[in-house]
Amino acid sequence: MDETGLTYEVCEVAVPGGYLHVGRWGGGSEAVVAAHGLTATHLHFAALAEQLGERYSVFAPDLRGRGRSRDVGEPFGMAAHADDLLAVLDHFEVPKATVVAVRGRHPRLPEPDVS
Repeated sequence: MDETGLTYEVCEVAVPGGYLHVGRWGGGSEAVVAAHGLTATHLHFAALAEQLGERYSVFAPDLRGRGRSRDVGEPFGMAAHADDLLAVLDHFEVPKATVVAVRGRHPRLPEPDVS
């Protein structure tokens, strides 16, 4: 659990070129898979997960080349990100999900600590 009391775990999901670092919040039957902007990480979606609560499961990878997935190499691009999101859903055996994507980082949010 995180500081809000919401279930939170991280894992590694195999994709071509390496492993994605994936955060999962909640434990509900309704799934959301989230893709952050290029300057963020999966932690960008913590507030969304908190608002959705335990009714949902929010799956958010650090995209390849970013955050703790920074060592995952090519292929890059939107098609690779889409395939990676499908790999995350397959890993967790999720048959369908709502997709949330962010194009960039909000200028007033601090950079996440990925150390």
